[in-house]
Amino acid sequence: MEPLLTVSKLNYSLPRFDLTIDQLQLRRGEYLVIVGKTGSGKTVLLECLAGLKQPNNGRIVLEGSDISSSPPETRNIGFAYQDSLLFPFLTVRDNILFAAKAKRIDQRSDIQERFQSIVKRMGIAHLLDRLPRHLSGGERQRVSLARAILLRPQVLLLDEPLSALDANTRGEMCQLLLDLHQHEDMTIIHVTHDISEALQLGSQMAVLQQGHIIEMNEPFELYMKPKRIETAKFLGIENLIPAIIERRNNQLEIQHAGGSFTLENTDLPFTKDMIIGIRHMMLRIHPRGKGEHSFKVTIEKTSFNGQMVLVTAHNVHRWHINVPLSEWQETKHQVGDQIMLYVHKKDILFFNKEGEIT
Repeated sequence: MEPLLTVSKLNYSLPRFDLTIDQLQLRRGEYLVIVGKTGSGKTVLLECLAGLKQPNNGRIVLEGSDISSSPPETRNIGFAYQDSLLFPFLTVRDNILFAAKAKRIDQRSDIQERFQSIVKRMGIAHLLDRLPRHLSGGERQRVSLARAILLRPQVLLLDEPLSALDANTRGEMCQLLLDLHQHEDMTIIHVTHDISEALQLGSQMAVLQQGHIIEMNEPFELYMKPKRIETAKFLGIENLIPAIIERRNNQLEIQHAGGSFTLENTDLPFTKDMIIGIRHMMLRIHPRGKGEHSFKVTIEKTSFNGQMVLVTAHNVHRWHINVPLSEWQETKHQVGDQIMLYVHKKDILFFNKEGEIT
């Protein structure tokens, strides 16, 4: 399938770095979530795609047409900003119909049918005569979204649409976005700093760091098996430990400060000095001190987040472990206790010194 949107060699100068997108392709119907820290260039990328900022160079091709120099109103790209940016002295109805009125098509029967369908699906039909100041944050975001999709854009851009909402409203909006994506067959680019949001919504997920997309994949694959150590760090792999690897016969012997283990019959490309990565939820406290790969640590501190106990422990290195509450209550461990941690070998990632997975 030919990509709907192709971005190539796009560059835009920012005060601290350049936004540089060498290649980005999006197929029709995909939901791409770009996740990155505040100030990484997420909003600027959307503004370049929408035509609100002009890149220094590069090409943006939408369904075969080069729109790199096209004005925003001709691009057929919808945009919903983080803070909704509704016109304060227009009613909800007039905010949603604003672009249609500007094109003098707001009275067309198909536009009116589309309008009625959208406000019903968004659950805002009872708000049409209100001004934005009389709306809640979630209601304003729904109105902004309705305005962005009224004229059936080829691509919908969402700039942190959930960041200002409370937890309950955020959950409702997540479900609404999933429903819209499915029923409207929308192609969406959504930027956020929230990893869980990206995992929940995206069919594709990309990590943007200092203006560069460092890695892109399906959300589950990217989260569980990042190919770059920068991605691993951003996605919360805190246990990154230096290791020495040696081949002996048909085995690889991996030594790190906590202990050692072997991998058999492996074609793992390796260098002698590597870094192993283990997600905190993949480490377990073994009640009998045995496991596929186990090593001893001392509990340094614990904290509780409602479902999990977050354990920090150390030997030569510091280790982070997430323990289910029920499992922790059974162990009755305390700060200062020595415990055995274990991990399945299949859950260990290996990065070379250049920070790339092997």
